[in-house]
Amino acid sequence: MAIPMISEADRLRREVLAYVIKAVKAGTYGDIDRIPIKMRPKGQPFSRCCIYKDRAALRYRCMSALGFRVEDETDELKTLQSYAEDLKVAIREKEPEISDVLVPNCVYRCGCPEMQSCGLWDKLMRETNGGVLTGDIQERYDLYNAYFNSCHEGGQQDG
Repeated sequence: MAIPMISEADRLRREVLAYVIKAVKAGTYGDIDRIPIKMRPKGQPFSRCCIYKDRAALRYRCMSALGFRVEDETDELKTLQSYAEDLKVAIREKEPEISDVLVPNCVYRCGCPEMQSCGLWDKLMRETNGGVLTGDIQERYDLYNAYFNSCHEGGQQDG
């Protein structure tokens, strides 16, 4: 039996999906903006005329992986992080119990596990007056989701 060959487009699609799923599952929405750069670092061969067009195409693939149509994009400066946050908001409208478990890794672990923090844990500590340090994981999730929802109800996009 012959082993099916995977086309370059399928391989690329799977790689983008893996990166996006990993970031959404970990709740590290800021990392999503770096996916095109991770996949096409400087000095690596590129498939289009230049590395920047390669990265732009990867950005659009990330948008598609997040469930957004590239044709509907109205603002090219909107970050992939904003699209990921919009996805959490959209999920919350239909399936709030699923949305509520999409939390950053620092909330799950009760502290930032990274060597270089993104600053979210520190921000949560300030916003909740240290309440997020609780040993009760459900309480941490509830505090984070209340913070996230308050940031996205008023049109703010910094959560």
